[in-house]
Amino acid sequence: MLRDYAAGIVTAAAPAWIFSALVLTTPLDDAVALLTLSFIVTAAGGALGGFLSARHRFEKPLRMAAFSGIGSYALLAIVNWMMRINSIYDMAAIVGFPVGFAIGSRIIELRRAPGN
Repeated sequence: MLRDYAAGIVTAAAPAWIFSALVLTTPLDDAVALLTLSFIVTAAGGALGGFLSARHRFEKPLRMAAFSGIGSYALLAIVNWMMRINSIYDMAAIVGFPVGFAIGSRIIELRRAPGN
């Protein structure tokens, strides 16, 4: 069970790490656009991680989404702190990861519903 959570957390955080390394380390002026882009990247990564995790472990997918979203955010915050990236971009990630995980796990929930 813990392995499924860890796999989802690392899978979700990988696009955010790439985004942080490529985009957030360069000096850019438009903070709102970067926050929006950060939200989209973390939500997409969270949806992928939630989909893959819920596919293997289907018990209580929303609980899995909440814990994995918080874990992904914590992992990203540690990496961003080590890379000395401004912490304002973490505001989008703290919402994006749980939302993405909830979407990914909900997709699995709908695919496994009776009648589908």
